[in-house]
Amino acid sequence: MKMKRFFTVPFSVLLMATLSMSAFAQQNLPEGAIARLGKGDMRDIAYSPDGELLAMAVLADILLYDTRNGQEVARLTGHTGVVTDLSFSRDGQTLATVRRAGRTVRLWDVATGTLRHTLSRASAPISFSPDSKTLAAESGGGVRLWDVTTGEPLQKTFLPERSARDNVCFSGDGQTLLVDTWSYVRLYDVATGRLRHIFHPPYSLYAPPVCSPDGQTFITTGNGKVDVWDIATGALRNTFGPADVKSVSFSPDSQTLASGSRHGTVHLWDVATGTLRNTFGHTSDVNSVSFSRDSQTLASGSDDGTVRLWDVAAGTLLRTLQHPHFVHSVLLSPDGQTLVSTSYGWGDETVRLWDVATGTLRHTFEGYTYNVNSVSFSRDGQTLVSASDGAVHLWDVATRTRRDIFQHRSKWGQFQGKVSAFLSRDGQTLVSASRNGTVHLWDVATGIPQRTLTLESPDDSFYGYFKSFSLSPDGQILASGSSDETVRLWDVATGTLRNTFEGHVSDVNSVSFSPDGQILASGSSDETVRLWDVATGTLLRTLPIGTTVNSVSFSPDGKTLANGYNLTWKEQIHLWDVATGTFLRTLEVRRSSYSFVAVHSVSFSPDGQILASGSSDETVRLWDVATGTLRNTFEGHVSGVNSVSFSPDGQTVASASIDGQILLWRVGRWEEEPANAPTSFQVSLLPEETALLANYPNPFNPETWLPYQLAAPADVALTIYDIQGRVVRDLDLGHQRAGRYHTRSRAAYWDGKNAVGEPVASGVYFYTLKAGDFAATRKMLIQK
Repeated sequence: MKMKRFFTVPFSVLLMATLSMSAFAQQNLPEGAIARLGKGDMRDIAYSPDGELLAMAVLADILLYDTRNGQEVARLTGHTGVVTDLSFSRDGQTLATVRRAGRTVRLWDVATGTLRHTLSRASAPISFSPDSKTLAAESGGGVRLWDVTTGEPLQKTFLPERSARDNVCFSGDGQTLLVDTWSYVRLYDVATGRLRHIFHPPYSLYAPPVCSPDGQTFITTGNGKVDVWDIATGALRNTFGPADVKSVSFSPDSQTLASGSRHGTVHLWDVATGTLRNTFGHTSDVNSVSFSRDSQTLASGSDDGTVRLWDVAAGTLLRTLQHPHFVHSVLLSPDGQTLVSTSYGWGDETVRLWDVATGTLRHTFEGYTYNVNSVSFSRDGQTLVSASDGAVHLWDVATRTRRDIFQHRSKWGQFQGKVSAFLSRDGQTLVSASRNGTVHLWDVATGIPQRTLTLESPDDSFYGYFKSFSLSPDGQILASGSSDETVRLWDVATGTLRNTFEGHVSDVNSVSFSPDGQILASGSSDETVRLWDVATGTLLRTLPIGTTVNSVSFSPDGKTLANGYNLTWKEQIHLWDVATGTFLRTLEVRRSSYSFVAVHSVSFSPDGQILASGSSDETVRLWDVATGTLRNTFEGHVSGVNSVSFSPDGQTVASASIDGQILLWRVGRWEEEPANAPTSFQVSLLPEETALLANYPNPFNPETWLPYQLAAPADVALTIYDIQGRVVRDLDLGHQRAGRYHTRSRAAYWDGKNAVGEPVASGVYFYTLKAGDFAATRKMLIQK
């Protein structure tokens, strides 16, 4: 039985779990792409009704595995973007896959792996009818029915008042369709399309309704209770509670309802009578519950880091499966022999397969997706440099294998923040710089750091963080743009400040040297591009853009400057004459959507005839500089494109994105690449020692983040004290795996309140980290 995302917390981790596969990385590339370097992003999993197949949505592909031997049996390709939802038909013959961003549903023949039909203007949520002949899917603001055999839309369209919805399902006899819109539930007659009932819950729904497997009832949760409703009439059948419900699941026979609470309790309820059958226990929030097909076993996953298997009839604990961290969701296979569990938080974004009979771990699908901030080629074109959050990778372009990895530490020993990287002209030195002002110089041949510099103003005038870097052509000067509205030039040999350019009135998002190194261009959120004389520091001219500037780039001859920026309904790039500052032309793509789009990166080809651009709409575009016409559009990234770069021969464009991928594109006529060329990589950035780091911001009001790192797994707790040594707040972070907890999404968080929820007074406070045998204390300041 497929796991539905009825509850955001216990089920949505499937949108976060990542899967790294070298074969997947090389096969099924987007049209025009010749290689993929990076990882896949798994968005959903589903068991076939007979339990023999496990389907996984990985980026734009769907992988089918034989659950008996773990072998991949099919790979379904054709979607042009991330597949977010999977659902098998009741007879197991059809698999529906959804690309929400492109509003496309595809129907696949499970036996042959062939595509049957493509349903345009269709999206999740989806639901097969009990006879598997009809599919209900969101379409154009309503819900439409589709004929599964022909792929044609049926005439019946159900149009709720609100377009946003979270669940659709058929009744057991297929005569009623439930359409949920959070604030109310509508029941439609499938044969006529007429509205039967409008159901307004007497409370705010905690989560979308859940339909029972037999289609006779549905449940709603809110106000600490669970209500059971008749799907045909909308009448209230029973109420379960009170219980602070966090997860629910029907048994396959629809006779029992399991609910997991925020207090670590699992309740079993008799659906017909509403009586409590049994109570099971965890020591923390129960995020997910799942029944075996015979309804005799219940699996529960909790924040206490365990999956527990229970005998439903006897109420006894059968087995405990230990996770290294929080268990977000659990799913028993239809045959009850395999358990799928997912972890979340603190870097443990994994999917695990367990043998239910023995409790042993069969397989772990894992991988960390790093935000790739920039890519660039070496001058000989043989090496590709990619910089991500905390590391720099060197790739051999010919084999597309990773040559080396340089772990970029900040001056505090952290791996946080965006990193920019540049190779010297002779390719022997790698320069990496981070937003917190640490610069490393590496010997490429040996991988040994030659020098570490800390970019600090001698007069302590710097109060921001670095947002952009550019290395001069001779490799002697590093230019930085920062959040304090300044542009600075640094001596690479010594790390000393050479000059400061002032004039911008907002963040400097991009800096770029001209090919001769005499002019520096800076683009800012103040909606201007400024050109500076590098030798004298004088402002040559200001180019008015009219919106936030994200990227600037000089043509190879230094005569033309391109800038990309933010717009809403069209993608634009401006070209300027550097000598005169006059506007030359606009490169523009008008979009049918009014959604936000930003050009993050622009790069000229070596001959200056083509401009490549990378955008937040997940595309790479090639433009003819002379005419301003669009030459080609490459689609294949599943997140915004951060950086684009031409190879020295101008034949290849590398693009890097937020999804952790690097794609290589053939500029002219692309050819089929060898299917066995290795391309994927996996990075391990485990810290060498456990440490407590400085909180940020500091001073703060009212909230702050407390970063730390673990060299080994440990039970972690943070305690906050006032200046008199009294405990103000205990933050029990639980058992955590080794890793870095530096960013806001991973570090410990304090909202500036004491244990009873009251804001604390201004003053000095201390925070102590305890992790296993390690303990350390630091000071922080609240200023109000």
